[in-house]
Amino acid sequence: MDTYANALQKILSTVQLPGTELVPLQVAYQRGLAAPAVSDIPMPPFHKSAMDGFACAREDLDKTLHIIDTVYAGKTPPEQIKSGECVKIMTGAAVPRGADTVFMVEHSEMVDESFVKCTNPYTKANICYRGEDLQIGDCVVPQHTFLDERHIPLLAGAGYARVKVYKQPKVAVLATGTELLEPGEELPPFKIRNSNSYQVLSQLKALGLNGAYQGILPDDLDSISQHINMALKQSDVLILSGGVSVGDYDYVPELLEKEGMELLVNGTAIQPGKPMVFGAQN
Repeated sequence: MDTYANALQKILSTVQLPGTELVPLQVAYQRGLAAPAVSDIPMPPFHKSAMDGFACAREDLDKTLHIIDTVYAGKTPPEQIKSGECVKIMTGAAVPRGADTVFMVEHSEMVDESFVKCTNPYTKANICYRGEDLQIGDCVVPQHTFLDERHIPLLAGAGYARVKVYKQPKVAVLATGTELLEPGEELPPFKIRNSNSYQVLSQLKALGLNGAYQGILPDDLDSISQHINMALKQSDVLILSGGVSVGDYDYVPELLEKEGMELLVNGTAIQPGKPMVFGAQN
């Protein structure tokens, strides 16, 4: 009988990577990345201001500075600023050559509409420097990453309109048990509702997978055998609930072996969940 950790390791040891496909970035959420994603530009791509303020040379902080332009995000800055000059600059805007410091609006004093003074000579540079986060070719998301909301903007920033991901496995979900009925059916005595399948389908959905629900089968050897055979032909993974203990009507283990499965796990030291079976094709 396997512990949870041993059973999980045996299951994971059988995993084979599926094929790959290119998908648009907007549908790459909850997919497995099939190749490392690297940046095609440095990040930031230029020296940019970290504050709303005025960009100048640090050696000019004690001077009254002539405001020669206003630079907002996306605008091309002046090619060069000279000694005694500055530009009014917005957060995210490109810092012109000749400027190595941005003093904040809060640390400024307007002399008139064209001249300004810095009131804090010890100000920080307040500049995000070109390439300080990423250089060209740096990996932004490693291969095999399960993409979530953290990774999508990184891929977008690295220029990926389409990404290579692993194809999603086809998963069939099947319940067995003569005692089972669907949630919407009238419940006569000695019957119970099928809840396991809906839990499994929900867990698959949380992984970005749409399980193919194949309904409930009675504890009938021929019926279960037929449906297992069909489901295995149509899917990459088959998840069954019921029929794996040691009762007279627990047919699933022997039917899986009949289909050429090697039962790598047959019972686990888990409560509840002891009668669990996992098989993989030889």
